Amino acid sequence: MDAESRRIIEWDCQQVLTRFINCLDARDYDGLSACFAPDGVWFRPGGPVREPSAIHAAVAGRPDPASLTIRHVISNIVVDPLDEDHAEAVTYLTVYRYEGAPSEKGLAPLLGPYMVGVSTNKLVRVGTKWRISEKRTQRIFERSASQGPS
Repeated sequence: MDAESRRIIEWDCQQVLTRFINCLDARDYDGLSACFAPDGVWFRPGGPVREPSAIHAAVAGRPDPASLTIRHVISNIVVDPLDEDHAEAVTYLTVYRYEGAPSEKGLAPLLGPYMVGVSTNKLVRVGTKWRISEKRTQRIFERSASQGPS
């Protein structure tokens, strides 16, 4: 594979991973589930969820934005193309979370990161689009109860 092909794959895969996170925070569950391959699996804390329709159903039950403000920030994105149709990627994940209603100005208090983790991802080309075939996140740091509310 030549350097230009690698760059295209890296860029396209990075865009899918970023879109997934943006859709999660925007509560765009149609967009989020569309980031997965038809047989894709997301290993979540409650166990693996397979296929886009089940992934959609799993996230649709998240708390209402009036009671939970949450943002996921990904960084240190490294995509390794394996061949023309498969890639692996690692991203760092920082989560900011506040349980409760935002202020009248729409702002939630910033209490520092709730969690920091590392996500490993497998991606596959489906037609002309890249999709997530497997997503796992390992928590590295997590705010303890003694550090205040989430």
